[in-house]
Amino acid sequence: MSDESAAMRIDYLAGYFDGEGCITVLSLGRGRYPQLRITIVSADQEVLKLFAALFGKDVYEVTKSHLRWALSSRLYRWSVSGVAAVPILSMLEPHLVAKREQARVALSVDWVTSTRGLQPDSDILQKRWWAKRELQRLKSLNLFDKERGSLSLAE
Repeated sequence: MSDESAAMRIDYLAGYFDGEGCITVLSLGRGRYPQLRITIVSADQEVLKLFAALFGKDVYEVTKSHLRWALSSRLYRWSVSGVAAVPILSMLEPHLVAKREQARVALSVDWVTSTRGLQPDSDILQKRWWAKRELQRLKSLNLFDKERGSLSLAE
């Protein structure tokens, strides 16, 4: 694959992730171990296969038990958690628009250092919990920042 086609593929996938993807922090181990996760759920299995081919991990069909709403068509999920999500998000971040701020928040935190055995008030854990709260706050805004040149969805 040429450099130009690889760049076009990253642009396309970043755009798709901007619209359909999710950046979140999960609470694992009775809420003691926050973990980064990036996910896309889509009816378009072929696009998710592009993510899997470029970034790894498998594409799974989503069953009704995994969703809170009724399925009208088949849905598929591609998801990467933990340390493996960091380089993928780093690669997508420069090309994101709607989720760029979320990506920057997620990437500002140390996800590499193991939290097993850390005290709940450790600096690393506190920063990860901050990222979880900040991602929730950004998602609740449901608009693009006008200073970045994007339109508000509330307008």
